[in-house]
Amino acid sequence: MIKKLITFLSVVMVVNNLFAADILVETGDVLSGAPITISQSGFIENHGIIDTDIYIDDRREVFIKNYGEFKANVYLGEDANVVQIISGADNANAININERYTVQIENATDVPFDVVARSVSTADKITIKDSNLIVSDVTASAGAPIMVIGQVNLYIDDVNNIKSGPILSNVVGTGNINVVIRNPDNKYVYNPYLDGGNLFVNVERETDEDKVYDDPQIGDFVEDLRGENKDDNILDDLDSATDISTVINKSARFNPNVLRRPLQIIHTLDMNDVVNYDSGVNVRPWGVFGTDFDSYGADINFAYSGNRVRISLGARVGKVEYVNTLDEFDAAMYGINMDAEYDVTDSVFANLDMGVMLTQFNIGDVLHDGHRYHNPDGVSGYAAMDVGYRLVNESGIYVAPMFGVVGEYYKIEGFNTFDSAIRTGFGAGYLSEMFGIKYEYGFNVSAGTNEYLYAGLHAGVVSTMDMIGGDINVGIVRMFDTITYTISATAKLLF
Repeated sequence: MIKKLITFLSVVMVVNNLFAADILVETGDVLSGAPITISQSGFIENHGIIDTDIYIDDRREVFIKNYGEFKANVYLGEDANVVQIISGADNANAININERYTVQIENATDVPFDVVARSVSTADKITIKDSNLIVSDVTASAGAPIMVIGQVNLYIDDVNNIKSGPILSNVVGTGNINVVIRNPDNKYVYNPYLDGGNLFVNVERETDEDKVYDDPQIGDFVEDLRGENKDDNILDDLDSATDISTVINKSARFNPNVLRRPLQIIHTLDMNDVVNYDSGVNVRPWGVFGTDFDSYGADINFAYSGNRVRISLGARVGKVEYVNTLDEFDAAMYGINMDAEYDVTDSVFANLDMGVMLTQFNIGDVLHDGHRYHNPDGVSGYAAMDVGYRLVNESGIYVAPMFGVVGEYYKIEGFNTFDSAIRTGFGAGYLSEMFGIKYEYGFNVSAGTNEYLYAGLHAGVVSTMDMIGGDINVGIVRMFDTITYTISATAKLLF
């Protein structure tokens, strides 16, 4: 229904009392067909569709508030004006007319200015007074001059948009513009400024690291890192990261769990290596090659093989070299290990693998749980107990499925953890002896509930007459979503 009020309101009353209207088009109504002549200044409020010719007499001013669809051929008398009033997001709709007009945004809240900018492209002037506007997908720019009066707040949703150009153009007036970044990046400071009628935001790197990280301890720590070595790998990642917490969680400088990972991979390889139980002493140089780290070293072991009991005791020295985009460090390793096997029956066997390792990290300062550690020390240990069944035929071919449990402990300064897991595996191979020389070839695979998969090959030879021998082991393990390889060669001197 279309209501036409008898009493025409003055311009002042129209601007200040937007609940009254001279022409009101309600939701669902369509005003079309016969032209409308407006002989007094007044107010049109449209919730439906207006599609007709509108004639405005000389020196009259018509205010339009458009909640619906407004398209008309407007014919202006001398000194006549059309003003679109916008007070909220629900009436920030374009008016599609053939004449120039002005836009007045006053006491508005949450008005999407990118919609306004597109919808008022033919306006002569835009006035913004005491309003809050949202700038989201595009920069808040319009072809007409923008008069700012009072306090205008611009809320920026996408900070990327404010770095490439002005967020408000053709600005005039004496009002104050406040820019509010709704999702600020703490790494930057945002300072708005006007230049040639254009509103820019100067984006600069925050120099106070405490503000960047919202944690004085982390902020002071990063400041010290920057002062010690401005080329430190982690600084570039922290400066460019969209999510600082992700970088911190992945870096060994803040998360000692990262220091543990190469040690855990090495221990997993140790627990799956084929052990040499020939009575004597053997020396085993080895290398480990992972995604983020390489490690190398040597073990010396003393072995005893009895009727049903076999045991090996050894010592280790080695080094880890770790490099990725975040961290670069190395570590010295010193350890001892014991391996034992007992034949419960001719086919059933039980074995025990144990090891302890001391690690000295060369990484500089590490921050954990509010404490700083310089080149932290670590201690780690493992124990694995398995029960298996070995079946050997007359040709020397054997198979040996097994099942076991594993326990691991890691302590790096204030960080410590204990993990346990169940594992299962399978070994197979071939044994032969000819002219006093023993040969063995085999492979073994295993998997554990601590999310590792292992596969290995080994080959060995022993001369019982010369009391010497040797073997080669190669292995591959998938752990922490990475692949790591190992190779070792053992020289044996038998007793």
